[in-house]
Amino acid sequence: MVLFDLHTLRGMADDTSVRGMFYLPQSTDLDLHSHVILTSQGTLAASRKGSRLVDPFSETVFAAVGKGTSLYERFSDRFDLFPSDDVDCLAIGEMAPFPPVLLHLRAENGFGEAKAVFAREPSTLHYELLKAIGVEYLGGNPEGAHYVARFRNHLPTHIHSGVLAHFARTSHCNMFFFRHGSIDRPLERGLISASTNRVSWGAGRALEAVVRMANEAEGEDAVSLGFLLRALNHHTSAASIFDNIDTRTRLVSLLRDGEHDSLWPYEVGGPASSTASAIVLQGLYDPTGVEALEAFADGRGGYYSRLPADQRETASDPANSGDGHHHPDFATACMIRALRNGAGLDTRTGVEYLATRFEGRSGLCFANPYLVDWALASALENDDSAQELRNMLTSEILASMNDDYSFGRFDVPLSSAFAICSLASLGFRSRTLRLAQLRLLDFMQPDGTFPAGTPLFSVRADTREPGCGPRDVFLRADRHGTISTAAGTLALLAACSPEEGDPYAGGEWGGGAHPRYGCRDHEDYIRRFVLPPDGEGSS
Repeated sequence: MVLFDLHTLRGMADDTSVRGMFYLPQSTDLDLHSHVILTSQGTLAASRKGSRLVDPFSETVFAAVGKGTSLYERFSDRFDLFPSDDVDCLAIGEMAPFPPVLLHLRAENGFGEAKAVFAREPSTLHYELLKAIGVEYLGGNPEGAHYVARFRNHLPTHIHSGVLAHFARTSHCNMFFFRHGSIDRPLERGLISASTNRVSWGAGRALEAVVRMANEAEGEDAVSLGFLLRALNHHTSAASIFDNIDTRTRLVSLLRDGEHDSLWPYEVGGPASSTASAIVLQGLYDPTGVEALEAFADGRGGYYSRLPADQRETASDPANSGDGHHHPDFATACMIRALRNGAGLDTRTGVEYLATRFEGRSGLCFANPYLVDWALASALENDDSAQELRNMLTSEILASMNDDYSFGRFDVPLSSAFAICSLASLGFRSRTLRLAQLRLLDFMQPDGTFPAGTPLFSVRADTREPGCGPRDVFLRADRHGTISTAAGTLALLAACSPEEGDPYAGGEWGGGAHPRYGCRDHEDYIRRFVLPPDGEGSS
C-alpha cells in the first residue's frame, strides 16, 4: 500500500502530470479526491468527503471482503516510529525474500523528508545515481530491531524525471524500498536512463537559450559571440542544423562585421587580440584566420596577446605598460594549437612547451582557472603523444571537485561548465562526469540560461617605481550570461558514458587540489596565479 496526498502533489505538478503519475483517466476530477492509494490489487482514490475508496477507472466503490487484521495492527512496531497522521506519502510493502518495509514522507518547501524502516543499514552501492531523480541519502540510525534510513527528495525534480520517462519507471521507486534500499542492475540502468533524460532535456533548454541570445545579440563583444557560435555548432540532430541555420548566419555576419584582416579585438575599436581571435575561431571554421594568428607568434611555440606594433604602443604609454601583453600567453598558445590541429595545419606549439609550463599555467585575460584548463584540454584533445599531460590535467581538475560534484569557489556555475568541458575533451567521460552534469543542471534558470559570471579581466600596472606590481585589475563581467550559458550548453552536450564506473570510490583524486582552485574570488586568483609580483603576466 502506497498512499499519496493529492493536495501536496498538485502544489508541485499540474493535474495532467498528476493523473499521468498514477495512470488515472484524464477525465478524473481530482477536486473530488483527497488521496490516491496504490495497492497490490489496483489503484484507489479516497473521496474528499466521507471515507469511501473508489476505483477511478470503473468509478465503483471499493468494498473490503472480510475483516482481516489491518495493516496498522500487523506492522504497528514500524508505524509507531512516526506520526502517521502527519504525512504526505505513506507506504508499507513486502517482497520476498525481503522483510516488510515502511516509508514515511513529509513534504515542505518542495522537499520531501523521507524515512524508511529497513531491516539493516543499506550498502549505498550506486547511491550517487539517486541524484538523477532528485534524491539524496542522509544516513540513518538503528531503532530497536530496525534501521531507519533518511532521504531528502527534491520533489519537483523527482516528478519531472517521471514526466520525462512518461512515468514508465514508477515501479522502480517501489522496488528500491522493497529491496530495503538496495540498487540492483535493473534499478541502476533505470537511474542511468533517468540521468540521460534529464541532461538531454537540460541541454535542449540551454540550446534554446543560446539560439535566443544569438537572435537578440546587438553590440556584443566578439568573445561572447564566439562562444555562442561554438555552442550553436554542437547540433543534436539534422533538424536542429536546419532550424538554426538563420541564427548561425546572423551570428557569423555580426562577427564578420567586427573582423579586420581575419582578426578580432576584445572590444570594437580596440587593437587586434590573438586571444579574442582564437576564441572566435573556435566556432568559426576559418583556416585563413588561424594562419593569421601566426603574426602573434614568438617563434618558440608561444603567442603574444597583441601584435608587436600594439605592444610597442603599450610600452610607450605609462598608463598601460606592464599589463603583460609583451609576454607570450600560455592559454592563447593552447587555443591556437587546438585550432591548428582542427584545421589540419602543422603544430607550432609542442607538447614539451605545454608540459614545462603546466604547473604555472594561466591566461593573461582569463579570470577563472577552469577557463585555462579548458584551453589546455582543447590543445591536448585526441593527442596520444600527450597522454601523460592529459592524465595530469584530468587528475588536477578531478581533485578540485567539490563534494556535491560542482567545481570552484567562485562563479561555480561557470567553473563547473568549463571543468566538465575540459574533462570531456581529455577523454574522461564516465559516471562522475554525468553526476557533474546533473549538478550543473541545478544552476540552470527557468529560461534555460545560466547565471552570469566573470570569465575575463584586464589589468594596468603602476610604473612609478621599477618592479612594482599591478595597480588595477578590471574584471570583465559576462553581463548577460552569454558566455556562461554557452559554456553550460557545451557542458550538457558533452558526450558521457555513465554506465562506466570510475576508478574513484570516494576520497580524493590523486591528492589534494592545487591552491589555484581554492581562491576565494577572482582578484585573489588573478593576483596569486596569473600576475606575478612584477606584473609580467603569463608566459
